Amino acid sequence: LLYLDTLTSLNLTGNAGLVGSLPSEIGGMASLEVLDLHETNFVGPIPDMFANLRRLTHLDLHNNNLEGANVTDIITRIKQLRYLDLAKNLFTDTNPNALFRLTKLEYLDISENDIGNSGDFGYKFGYEMPSTIGTLTSLRVLNLANNNLGGPISSNLANCKRLQELYLADNDFIDGIPSELGQLRELKVLDLSNNGKLAGILPTVLGELSKLEHLNLKNTGLTGPIPEELGRLTNMDALNLDLNSLTGSIPRDIFGITKMKELRLASNSLRGTIPAEVGNAIGLTQLTLFENNLEGPLPREIGNLVNLTHLMIMANGLNSTLPETLGNLVNLERFILEQNSFTGELPTTLGNLKELKEIHAGNNGLSGPLPTELGRLTALQEMGFTENEFNGTIPTELGNLSNLWFLWLGVNSFSGTVPGWIGTSKLVQSLQELEITYSNLEGTLPAEWGMLSELKKLKMHRNTLITGTIPMAWANMTKLEGLWMFNTSLTGSVSHLCREDFEDFGSQDCEDCGLEVDLEDVECECCACCVNNDYVETGDDDEQYEDEYDGDGNENEDLD
Repeated sequence: LLYLDTLTSLNLTGNAGLVGSLPSEIGGMASLEVLDLHETNFVGPIPDMFANLRRLTHLDLHNNNLEGANVTDIITRIKQLRYLDLAKNLFTDTNPNALFRLTKLEYLDISENDIGNSGDFGYKFGYEMPSTIGTLTSLRVLNLANNNLGGPISSNLANCKRLQELYLADNDFIDGIPSELGQLRELKVLDLSNNGKLAGILPTVLGELSKLEHLNLKNTGLTGPIPEELGRLTNMDALNLDLNSLTGSIPRDIFGITKMKELRLASNSLRGTIPAEVGNAIGLTQLTLFENNLEGPLPREIGNLVNLTHLMIMANGLNSTLPETLGNLVNLERFILEQNSFTGELPTTLGNLKELKEIHAGNNGLSGPLPTELGRLTALQEMGFTENEFNGTIPTELGNLSNLWFLWLGVNSFSGTVPGWIGTSKLVQSLQELEITYSNLEGTLPAEWGMLSELKKLKMHRNTLITGTIPMAWANMTKLEGLWMFNTSLTGSVSHLCREDFEDFGSQDCEDCGLEVDLEDVECECCACCVNNDYVETGDDDEQYEDEYDGDGNENEDLD
């Protein structure tokens, strides 16, 4: 290939077998117009001979391990460049501002090079966006994300009138969103997320960006109200204002954007009610309003959002009964409403939500029996109803939930005998955590629970009417890691739950046993410490849920 001096396009994308340094001979392919080497395994600097590629208009080197301090000295001599992607490399440079001399550029991506922390590159850049960026008047896409850049966002960006996508996320910009961005009338994507020091208010002029489809201002330190003018953005597909300090009420006009699929307003200080106009946003698939100061009922118009897959409204002051229209949300997968003040019975129409994977309604004032219709939710993986006022017996229909991992029913007023049917139902193939604490269950522990082969945590404490011993059949629960049953009336031994056949009972360490047990008046012969009578409560399962999910309601592994 290196001798094909008439070749105009060379694309070796995604060839992981390409390793070592970039061949300098590529610089001799004088007719090249397109060179695409992204997602290969080249390392080291860009060869000086690349400066000879005077006809090159498209250069893509992103996602390699390239480095060096002379990248701009080489690239700025390729004056016909219209497309330049150097993202996800290890470049440093002594003169990065020179890139902005390439005035024919239409696409520039130098994201994820950690410019602000890269010695001379960061110093020469001044850790700030240079004002000369305004000379790139042909730009359509600009990506400077994740480079530790600081200082203000240059108002000279307003000169880039053709700009359609602007990504400045994950930097340290300050001094607010410049109102001049409202002049970028071709803009479709604006992502300033995770610039926590940016601060300031949301400029009303952003409502003039009529072509805007994606606006992400998550975690930018914004204060003040959400401008009503954002309701003019009728082409909006996704709006993310999570993790700010926004105040006031939710503008009703926002829900008139029928194309919008994602609306994220979580973790702010918004007040007022969820307006009935929420039912107009029929395109919504994700609605996250959690961790605000919202109050009042969940409007019955919520049932109009038949495309909704995620409804996250926990940690507000919402109250009243839940509307029957929730049963219309047949595509719903996650419904999180814990830590509110909802009352009354769960609507039986929840049984229509056949796609539901998670429902968490803990820490409310919900009451009455659990609807038997919940047994229809065969896709369900997590069910959390702790800290409510539910009563009656636990419905046997829950045994149909063959995909359920977590069943949290503690701190309610359930009565009757300990539900032995759990161990003979479809739950045996999936259940990993079972919690029915602080209730009025009575009788002995069922031997059938020994069939729960996937169970890891079992919490039954504060059921003072539970008597008898730990069944021998529970030795079959070989994945059990924790057993909490203090404040019951159990007696006897727990030795049969030990993980090892110890030769010398009573002298083993906890890590040898592999099981944490919290019981009173129960003995253990196999080791000295698994029976922990000094158990200290650490909070309810709702708090545990908060620890496991981020500000977007996504699982931390890490809830746009």
